[in-house]
Amino acid sequence: MVLPFKLNFERILEGEIAMVIMLYRTNILALVGSDNNMNHKRSKLIIWDDHQKKPLSELKFNQNIMNVKLRKDKIIVVCRDKIYVFNLSTFKNMDILETGDNAHGIVAVSYEQEQTLLAYPDKNRGKVRIKNYEKSGNLLETARKFDISLGIFSFMFLESIFSIIETYFSFISGFSEFSPSYKEPTIS
Repeated sequence: MVLPFKLNFERILEGEIAMVIMLYRTNILALVGSDNNMNHKRSKLIIWDDHQKKPLSELKFNQNIMNVKLRKDKIIVVCRDKIYVFNLSTFKNMDILETGDNAHGIVAVSYEQEQTLLAYPDKNRGKVRIKNYEKSGNLLETARKFDISLGIFSFMFLESIFSIIETYFSFISGFSEFSPSYKEPTIS
């Protein structure tokens, strides 16, 4: 028998929170404040340990945070035209990636333990850059032309296959990390 969701506990935090991201099923949360919160602005990321009930780290940015992704080893913070990659245990900046105008914070991260693949919009419209942190260099994949400003697409990784999903056109295209050739749409 499946029981409906019920509230197990709650935390009352000061001010408004725009985003809450949980690291898998752990007690580690990424919290992003809102524009209406004087203590925690939208440009500040708090890594919160709910077991200890205190922040582990606070990261401040010059731009508003559009999206955050957590892996067991990395924190990925997406701002309007940059992506910052931090080490989760030391909170040191590992990489800064320049993107095109990314108002919707579009990014995809693989969650495989063997490798970290990161896909994000390239500065050149209609292209997606895929970065493999376990191998040297970037992989540049050319995708169908899309309009980043509309926010009608998203990325996802399924094992080593990378997909671009355009919901408006009901279109899915896939790219293999090992074979960068275009594959025919699988859903239309």
